[in-house]
Amino acid sequence: MDNTVTEKSLLPTNGDDLFKHIVGVSPIYQSLADQQYVELSQEITNEINKDWAFFPQLRFATSQLFAGCILISGSTALLVNCVESYGRLKTVDSHHERRTTSGAHQSSFPKAVSKYGQITVCLTQDDSTTKLKIGAASCNLLVTSSTRLDKQTIANKTIETGANTSNFVPVPDTKIYMNAESLKLGRILLEDETATCIDQSYILYQLRQLRSKFYCMSTYSLCRSFSSIVSDITYRPYTIWTLCEYDSPQKIDSQSHKLSKVFQSIALLVLKNGSAAQIEVMIFQDLYSTLKDGTIKDTVEQIIKLQDNGSIEIINNMKLSNLLQILADFMTASINNSNQMASKLLSQNLYKK
Repeated sequence: MDNTVTEKSLLPTNGDDLFKHIVGVSPIYQSLADQQYVELSQEITNEINKDWAFFPQLRFATSQLFAGCILISGSTALLVNCVESYGRLKTVDSHHERRTTSGAHQSSFPKAVSKYGQITVCLTQDDSTTKLKIGAASCNLLVTSSTRLDKQTIANKTIETGANTSNFVPVPDTKIYMNAESLKLGRILLEDETATCIDQSYILYQLRQLRSKFYCMSTYSLCRSFSSIVSDITYRPYTIWTLCEYDSPQKIDSQSHKLSKVFQSIALLVLKNGSAAQIEVMIFQDLYSTLKDGTIKDTVEQIIKLQDNGSIEIINNMKLSNLLQILADFMTASINNSNQMASKLLSQNLYKK
């Protein structure tokens, strides 16, 4: 008989004991010590699986409920720093998960009922990206920032910021532990039929990491939520809406930063004026004069030509949306670089304790 004692054999086998052990020995335990967690219940799963068309507050409540949750797969654990919700129906979310034949095998829809009810944790491949999702019947949640609790070095990808998650592989019986404070706030949102966002601070950071369908109102849904670990915006993932807030050492704004300011303007106009939102062409004219010759400048010139009496409609304007998508795609590299810095700064903050 082999009496060799491995690290895995020392781990407790009971679910709650395993959770306490992993958190207790985590290199970032001090950042979690004042937090309380409770395992996901069927009651919560049933609540988030209600129809978004009848319960529109679910887009906000669901993200808040799962912000800061901890996923346990075998002896590995992942803290979810940022999560954003997507409805399953086209009529409630223009960025719903596709149900085409080619993408069916990548669906996050629960294939079986777990002990938590109709919910699952899975990986999908999309746009050459490995995405970690929490899939329910009426929606799915995309993890866009996470921290491994049982690893320590940046080389081991302890922290990942952005849509790609490659440092965690969920098993069919992955356990989900909810952050008690997020659960409390999420329950409040579940009862608030008038909710239009998750909270009143850093509104634009609640917009999802999207780069298309700018003609749809649902693109501007404020349903991205964060854990207390990333309450400081320095550590949050960047998007086309917030890249201009990145504290770059450069004295002159890059083209991507300039474009981000325009996307902020668009979002603010839609959030304030809804389907009647229009953007003044002067904003694009001022941008045009600062750009280098090339595709981006040519695209902005085409946008300027869409004006009608000095303004451009935003919602239901497919021509504008298609041109904005070109600008958004151009920003991808800058967003990725900024997210890498956010991960680095978060790592320095967590491991100095």
